[in-house]
Amino acid sequence: MQTIYKSKLEEYKLMLDDLDIQLWTLHDVETYGFVNKAHANFLGKHKKDIENKKLRNVLFDIEAYICIESTMKVWQEKKQIITKEWITNNKGEACLLHITKTPILDKKNNIKYILCKAYDITKDEDRKNKFKISQKQYSSIVENHHDMICRFLPNGKLTFVNRAYCYHFNKTHDELVGTTFLSLVPEEDHENIKKYLNSFSIENTIKTYEHCSINSIGQVSWQRWTDEAFFDVNGQIIEFQSVGIDITELKKAKNSLQENQKKLDRIMEYDKLKTEFFANISHELRTPLNLILSTLQLIAYQEKNNILELKYSRKYQNIVKQNCYRLLRLINNLIDITKIDSGYFDIHLKNYNIVNIVENITLSVAEYIENKNIHLLFDTDVEEKIMACDPNQIERIILNLLSNAVKFTEPGGNIIVNMYDKGENIIIAVKDTGIGIPKDKLEIIFHRFTQIDKSFTRNHEGSGIGLSLTESLVKMHGGKIAVKSQYGKGSEFIIELPVKIIESENTKVKNGNIKNDYVESINVEFSDIYSII
Repeated sequence: MQTIYKSKLEEYKLMLDDLDIQLWTLHDVETYGFVNKAHANFLGKHKKDIENKKLRNVLFDIEAYICIESTMKVWQEKKQIITKEWITNNKGEACLLHITKTPILDKKNNIKYILCKAYDITKDEDRKNKFKISQKQYSSIVENHHDMICRFLPNGKLTFVNRAYCYHFNKTHDELVGTTFLSLVPEEDHENIKKYLNSFSIENTIKTYEHCSINSIGQVSWQRWTDEAFFDVNGQIIEFQSVGIDITELKKAKNSLQENQKKLDRIMEYDKLKTEFFANISHELRTPLNLILSTLQLIAYQEKNNILELKYSRKYQNIVKQNCYRLLRLINNLIDITKIDSGYFDIHLKNYNIVNIVENITLSVAEYIENKNIHLLFDTDVEEKIMACDPNQIERIILNLLSNAVKFTEPGGNIIVNMYDKGENIIIAVKDTGIGIPKDKLEIIFHRFTQIDKSFTRNHEGSGIGLSLTESLVKMHGGKIAVKSQYGKGSEFIIELPVKIIESENTKVKNGNIKNDYVESINVEFSDIYSII
């Protein structure tokens, strides 16, 4: 039996010798027992020079002392311990061993020997120390970096902020960590930022975003953040790291540049309008003046030669009168638009029957329009609507819209003036079956000096002031004007005026109490609708 035991023991020792792990036993606190090759090779000695030798005869004194001290604890407490001990290897290098010392007990609970198992963790410890040093260096760089750096959870709760972040928002580290960074952002931007954070994916972990923030004293600033999302093994975001720079001044410069560009564009557009306007005005002034001058020269020539006939005399007088009206219309419009711009144009509101005013104006031009072979219709769903208005300016508004309708409606077409009572508002609509307005021109037709046809050879003249003046007069009544048009099929101008009453007036002026002779006004307003003779 004893022989079998020995052979088994030898077999175990051979197996232990082949292990890479350093193994040895201690007969007592200071004497080696069995030593495997891995430990012997580590010490650079033969096994026979170690086994059954005192620790101080194998190791350096200080190393032996530390080993004995830890072994004594195992021997006394009969419990396993894990220790780290520095032992010099075969190259004379101090190595840190991770040693597990386990007491092997007999049936009487006495220690037979202590089994020691060791790993060389010098490189691991070195890496750990280097990592700690690197971590400290990284932390120092992050903490002292001039850019704002923070980390936060998916719900926005801050877990780390550096000094630059604290300085920018004028808060301490403790005031920021644990709170959500969204508390520094205007509430109206929260939803967009949440959508942005939810857009990260494993395939797209780094993104850039700009938003404004408010510091503790209410100062608003803009930052550009580069955010990186970190995911767990299940693909869920666990944290964000964000680096931000203040772009407030850049934003201001950019906005200033854009604003200056807009101003430059407006100046250039205005300069273009001025050039077109003065070119057009010179044409508008020169044409009637040339006609007046030519007519007067023709009259003078015929009178001199006694060949002036009465029928021609009246014709020439009409030419002179029409062009005088045309000049008067242009001058009146220029004066009035200048007064409106300067705030010196006043309207005189009194209570009138607006239906009666619009109907009288429309009927006053009916004969003239129908002479152009254009059918004119007036229709209303209310016979009387008393409201505060200036009848002279309402007259100018309606005549301008009717003259435009006549200009661009071919013979055989229709012009319809409708009025609708909407209770608190009255609607006046002037609709025609003319050439219509191109879709890209609808937004600019009320702009001053704007003309759809800019050529000097167009059939009907105009300065481009009429619709702008009309819009201003409508707004001075508290109303608004809009246009609907389909190119090639006609246009409809829709005026919406608020129904207001001047309570201080004792008498409500109704039908027949206002001027109903519109001949002079019609002659002026329609003066630029003519056929070249």
